Amino acid sequence: MQKWGRIAVAMVAVVLIFRAVSGQESYMDPATRQMLDSLNHRITQLEKEIPRLAQTRSPQYFFQKQELDFTLFLSYYERYRFDEDLDEAANLVETRLLAAQKRKDETAINYYQPYRTEIAKELKLQQQRYQKLFEKEKNFRREFYRFLQQNDEYSLQRALRMTRLAQKYAAEKQLDEVTRYLRKYDQMAQAYWFDFSTDYDLRRLTHTDAYFKKQFTPLVESDSVELIHQAGELVRQCMNYACNSKSVLDSAYFAMQLNVVNTSISDYYARIGNNASLETLGGQSVIARFDTLNREGVYKWQNSILVVGYFKPAARFDNVKQGEAIIDADHKLAEYIRVNRLAKIGKTVKMGSTYLVPYFRDAESKQFCFDPEEMQYQYMICYTQIESQYFTKEISKYLPPLQFNVEIDNGELN
Repeated sequence: MQKWGRIAVAMVAVVLIFRAVSGQESYMDPATRQMLDSLNHRITQLEKEIPRLAQTRSPQYFFQKQELDFTLFLSYYERYRFDEDLDEAANLVETRLLAAQKRKDETAINYYQPYRTEIAKELKLQQQRYQKLFEKEKNFRREFYRFLQQNDEYSLQRALRMTRLAQKYAAEKQLDEVTRYLRKYDQMAQAYWFDFSTDYDLRRLTHTDAYFKKQFTPLVESDSVELIHQAGELVRQCMNYACNSKSVLDSAYFAMQLNVVNTSISDYYARIGNNASLETLGGQSVIARFDTLNREGVYKWQNSILVVGYFKPAARFDNVKQGEAIIDADHKLAEYIRVNRLAKIGKTVKMGSTYLVPYFRDAESKQFCFDPEEMQYQYMICYTQIESQYFTKEISKYLPPLQFNVEIDNGELN
């Protein structure tokens, strides 16, 4: 046993000395970004020898297998370091070290322990490096574009990782201004990676409405929720690209297309009779409740359009207040259509059937709900038709969906 213990210690010592004298750059080739033969050759050799040793039940089997484990660890570890993915490197070390401690393998513990110390130091150095990049935005921009201009898979992934690491350190140091400009670089990195890794051409998509619609419409009108989600991702990356380039179609245009996606998702779940699933979509729908106040805005609900707004009624009687609310909602809806360029309309819009949606609070139905923070009354007014059925259907595609937790029918609670 003493003999085999000495062999194991000697084997680990050889590996440690080999690593210490060679250094990181001896493992990774900066030009090809590939692992050099020093490790790959040894891994291949060990993988060939181990099956033979296992068949012959050779005492060397255990030591060769342990050396293979150490060498594979080293190849992953050095790849993470080269890619500046130090969190993954630290996680790898901790996982291996904890496993060795659990099985009380002193040889493995002695092997992995120095890597824990080393990676902790490198994480501190990485943080210092990013702090230096934050001193001036141009420092970060120069480093960022160095990866972006290479426009290959490895470099674009590095650009993404770089922005995520930068955001992490900026958040830890509460550098609000830095965090704001880093969002721009994160958007760019996402857009460039999407453009590279898919068949979509973001430059064409953000310059021509007809070309965008040709790609977008089949996805958003699909009966597959997965394809509708793909449409959402396409719009988000077009928006990321448009925000940081001189594109013809701007971020406001793509914000409206996101509403189309959200409405399509809402319609999909309505078709399959699973409206409760909307609550799990994470911000892709608005859930309205009758016993709480809702966000002010214009929404699509079933085949109608609903306006949520605030007003200060001048009248004392409810029927007159209702007229005031409808007039206020008419103005808000017409202005919304104009500002968001949903359609070319004149100064007046022909409104069809209109009714107040009641609030249900304290087991009582109310036309309006007083908001003490706004010191105003909130209303919900439903429009079944605007101008025409075709017009209503067309503009409703661009409105965010509204799904009630309590369904109503013609203004009455079910």
